[in-house]
Amino acid sequence: MFRGRGMESVEGEDASSEGATRRQAGVASLFAVAVAGFSCLIGWELSAVFSPSLPLLSFCDIQTAIFIRCISVLTLAFAFGFFAVKADLFFKNRDRLAVAALIVSFLPMICACAYTATGALPIIVLEISWALLGISQAILATYWCVIFSLMESSFTMRVVVSGGVGGTFLFVIVNAAGELWVSMLELCLILFISVLSAAMIARSIPKSSIPNVQDFRRVPDLSAPAFFSVASCGAVYGLMSIEVCYQGFMAALVGGASGIFGVALAVVWCVLGSRVDIDVGVVQRIALPLLVVSLLMMPLFEGPLRVIWACVALATLAHNQMFTWFSVSIENYEFRLHPVRRFALRQIPSWVGFFIGCLLAYAAAFVFRLESESLYLFTCVFVVVIVVAFSVYGGDESKTKRRLDSLINVAAQKAIEAVSKPEEVEVIPSASTCDGGEPFYSEGFQDRCEEVSRKYSLTPRETEVFALLAKGRNAEYIAGQLMVTPATIKSHIYHIYQKLGVNSQQRLMDLVDEGKR
Repeated sequence: MFRGRGMESVEGEDASSEGATRRQAGVASLFAVAVAGFSCLIGWELSAVFSPSLPLLSFCDIQTAIFIRCISVLTLAFAFGFFAVKADLFFKNRDRLAVAALIVSFLPMICACAYTATGALPIIVLEISWALLGISQAILATYWCVIFSLMESSFTMRVVVSGGVGGTFLFVIVNAAGELWVSMLELCLILFISVLSAAMIARSIPKSSIPNVQDFRRVPDLSAPAFFSVASCGAVYGLMSIEVCYQGFMAALVGGASGIFGVALAVVWCVLGSRVDIDVGVVQRIALPLLVVSLLMMPLFEGPLRVIWACVALATLAHNQMFTWFSVSIENYEFRLHPVRRFALRQIPSWVGFFIGCLLAYAAAFVFRLESESLYLFTCVFVVVIVVAFSVYGGDESKTKRRLDSLINVAAQKAIEAVSKPEEVEVIPSASTCDGGEPFYSEGFQDRCEEVSRKYSLTPRETEVFALLAKGRNAEYIAGQLMVTPATIKSHIYHIYQKLGVNSQQRLMDLVDEGKR
């Protein structure tokens, strides 16, 4: 009999181990799919950013190509504005919109091939196809943000950073193909892979874990200083992208590839993980001196040196873009913020600024034809605007965090009011420790934690944090376990305390122990 039990136990352990292995294999395969799909998205977006000198618009003269690109950026900014207003509608119809955006995105490639075959194409056809491309680009980017916002956040940073690296290499491979039709075919392929990968990930997410659209928290609009600061970075991006495109095909290819250096810095944050706490303030302080030096030095040189200084700014802004992708997505998941509205609100100033930067570069090159001293004066004025924008905003997230806390605390206050105040009881040593001081958790510990979580309407992520707090863990330990930043965990702890109406970790553990008694 004893031997039989042992054999059953071994078989049970083997089955459990086999199940864990299968789950790990499933997670690894989804991670690979996410990296491949996001790499394709980044490769496609870089191809659109530097399109005036790349195969997508190589059949046009540079002035016409830049003008068409400006149209695309304008519709892109308007699309994000519409998504911010109709966020619920987008979320409900996100799969259908992604398929429609994929089909529309093929239009510029079809136009390029048609022009190559016939030698002529009405300009209005190009303008319409690129205007629609801007809308489809906004849809696909928002769709990916929704996917990231519904995924387990511990993988998001690694997927985004790995995708940034892979996307940069794809950008070079696709646009250096030599033959136009080959580049167009490759662009169509990476677009298809991107949407297919996102759809596969979306299907793998359990429907029970996807909140109803009305359950998402609505975030407030960006403050004016924050909008101004983000728009100024977008303006630099637009200006520098047009500048390298104006220098020719090779300069545009090098400019797009230079983003790998900015992505490399994001790789450092990914490796350090929860040991560092990076926020917008840190990113701004890293970016400002590099952008200023790049803008001031670029007009002083010609040829390759000019391109190199432009690449300094482009690499810096690539780092900003990667940070925006994973920080917005992780915060959306952690705090159940509306992924469509929040991403759109963050992208509007960026693309409005990008459009302004493109217009300024177009005017400087083709309208006023600025050179030498006049060009340097122009960039000096631009630098002053950038510095003022950064100074006004200051990279200070405290006001934004207070607004977010007040938003989340509305739900917390409702939970507190809905639950009757516990009777006053004598505080006794927590049952979570035994006489030897070592942690001891009974079989019903997790059940009691879940009961308290349901009673006080904690979110799934708050429930995970609550269980670790009830075991006496601190914020740094929890951040390491859940693979998020300590600042994110501290925000969760703050909101849990608000919902439970407690002001100490000991009182929180007592609530779990009271459930046992």
